[in-house]
Order: sequence, then C-alpha cells, then structure tokens
Amino acid sequence: MVTNNGTYTRNAAGSTQIQTAFDNNGSINVDQGTLRFTSTFNQIGGALKVSSGSTLRFDNGLSLGAGSLAGSGTVVGNVSTSATINPGNPLGELSITGDLTFNSTSILNIGLGGTTQGTNYDFLDISGAGMLEGVINLSFANGFESTVTSGDTFTILNASALSGAFFQRHQRFATNDYG
Repeated sequence: MVTNNGTYTRNAAGSTQIQTAFDNNGSINVDQGTLRFTSTFNQIGGALKVSSGSTLRFDNGLSLGAGSLAGSGTVVGNVSTSATINPGNPLGELSITGDLTFNSTSILNIGLGGTTQGTNYDFLDISGAGMLEGVINLSFANGFESTVTSGDTFTILNASALSGAFFQRHQRFATNDYG
C-alpha cells in the first residue's frame, strides 16, 4: 500500500503504471501522457488533475471519498464520488470512460463562460451510465452573465444513461435544464 501525502506530477509523453494499492491524500497532476493504476485507488483527500490530451486510468475503478477531480483530460474506469468534480481548467471538457456515480455528498461545479461546449463552458462526458445525487453548482465566468440570453442552451452533462437527480442546485441564474 502506498499513501501519497505530497505532490506527483506526470509531465512526459508515454505511460507510467503504479501496480500497488494506492491512497491519495496529496496532489496528482497528469499534464502529459497516461498515469495508470492497476490496483485499487482511493482518494481520501487532496486533488487529482488531468490536463487536456492526458489520461488517468484506473483498472479497478476510482473511489473519490474526498478532495477533488479536475481538468480537461480523460479518466478511464468506473468512478464513484463523494468529492468535488470540476470539469475544465478552468473551463473545458472532462471525459469519463466508464460509469460515474455521484453520492449524496458529491459536488459538480460547472462554469459558463460562453456558448461553445467544452471550450467556453464546462462539459462532463460520461461514456457509461451516470447516477446523479448530491449538489450541482452553476456559475458564470469571463463576464458571460452580461451577454447570455434566454435563448442560449447548454448541455453540461452527457451519459449513455442517466438516473437520479442532483438534490441541490445552486446557481446565480434561472434554468430548468440540468442534463
């Protein structure tokens, strides 16, 4: 068992494998290439960040018990979260290749800074099923609140199947479309 309480940054092309059980309470940043965990991985605190074009892979799934997952890259594996997910860096698209289960204490933060999905506003793309629960926070970025119109629509989350609902919605504007 390895417990990370510091910072690990992967910033080279190619792939690195970690083949032992892993608990993360620090920071893991994947700026380039792929970081693959072949055994169990538990996020007990701290932060995971995956940059655009980079991949975090979890062969036995990712359990986000606390802390955060952020970025505009790809996470491969089924994810269960009680933590905070922040697509983008600061705005962008985070892809989950697998199922994503939001638990009651989870938070999804979505920023709207324009009308181009994955570039000007956050987008969470789930290849598998999405099970919704917890809180969604919607906020404006880049001064967009002064130009958004009532005719603008935003698809902020996509999944092969959706169930459940976010039980709390915090936003600074009126909307009834959360999917």
